Amino acid sequence: MITTRSNTNNFKLIFLFLILAAILALFAPVMGQVITDYSHGELKHGTQALTVRQCIDQNGPLQVWQNPANGRQARICELAPGLFGIQIIENNNGKWQELTSFVKSKMDKISQVMQYLSNVGYQQIQ
Repeated sequence: MITTRSNTNNFKLIFLFLILAAILALFAPVMGQVITDYSHGELKHGTQALTVRQCIDQNGPLQVWQNPANGRQARICELAPGLFGIQIIENNNGKWQELTSFVKSKMDKISQVMQYLSNVGYQQIQ
């Protein structure tokens, strides 16, 4: 009887572990380390790129969007009330790399940023 209960508990533990692993795999693009070595963000957008990275690193993304045509993801963060930044990342051999980060300074509503991303082919995934 003790063996059966122990086996049942082990099965439950393994089952919970598998569910957790599946959830982590689903959100890995959002939660993983993003390499910034190849990004043109700083060259093109200066300190804005660094500000967006720091916002996402410290607070996480407000929303995550994906472009089904190329697999890239856009991560939105709110830098200040009415000021939004976007980080574009791409999966390269299992590692997420930043392509660019920038501030959408003329868009002061999240709905405007969402419409912008939709217009350039992204779909919200988170």
